[in-house]
Amino acid sequence: MNRVFHSATARSLGVPVGAAGALLWSNLAAESYFRIAHALAFAVNDVGMALFFAVLTQEVLEATMPGGALHTGRRAALPFVAAIGGTIGAIAAYDAFVLAGDEHVLSSGWPIVCAIDGGVAYFLVRVLIGAGGAAPFVVLMAIVSNAIGLIAISLHQHAGNMRPLGPLLIVVGLAVSVWLTRLDFQSNCPQVAMICALS
Repeated sequence: MNRVFHSATARSLGVPVGAAGALLWSNLAAESYFRIAHALAFAVNDVGMALFFAVLTQEVLEATMPGGALHTGRRAALPFVAAIGGTIGAIAAYDAFVLAGDEHVLSSGWPIVCAIDGGVAYFLVRVLIGAGGAAPFVVLMAIVSNAIGLIAISLHQHAGNMRPLGPLLIVVGLAVSVWLTRLDFQSNCPQVAMICALS
């Protein structure tokens, strides 16, 4: 039993098993599923997803450290190049498909094809390849692709209604976080307090 649990954890099988269980439950007892899903929405959507993305971030950061799969600048740049190339290819394929049909109004929806589901991509890489350099590569590529898509959507939808205060607060928060890291505190309390203040 211990070996089965270790194998399932190592291959991130909790995601598809949980999704299959939720799908089955929602179809067999929809009322109880939605009642409990609503009650656990904050724990799953905010806390659980924050922890999941923290694990992905840790994997990428460890891969960029000495001895990691993405250690050198050249290796770390490869997921960025792959994300940009994949985004350009996806947009070109989307535009070609839309222009070949009758629904030309859909051509403004091109930013959506930039999105990569980082969780699914991470899961597939872990199942098909296992632990190694491919997982942080795919995660970083998904982050960059999604960032390109979010920036495109933001610029596309809010071009006339942009407020610089939000991005400015993000830059200030990052600068203060870097400054606090260089002060070499023995505790993370100052960083946590700064994140809570900016939230």
